[in-house]
Amino acid sequence: MTPAMVNKVLGYQEKLGIARELTSRKRHRVFSYASTIEILSRGTDCQTESLTRRVREEWFLIGF
Repeated sequence: MTPAMVNKVLGYQEKLGIARELTSRKRHRVFSYASTIEILSRGTDCQTESLTRRVREEWFLIGF
């Protein structure tokens, strides 16, 4: 992908409310996809909590 193409796609994502630019810079910008992540994670709270608990238990057993 070219930088021009990436900038164009990011511009469309901003207009649609999918991405939000956080840095107000021309280069090395940082974008947030918080609203998209929130939509994708709806209804997964129980699964996320149990997965997090399982990972912590496995790390404890490994010795981290």
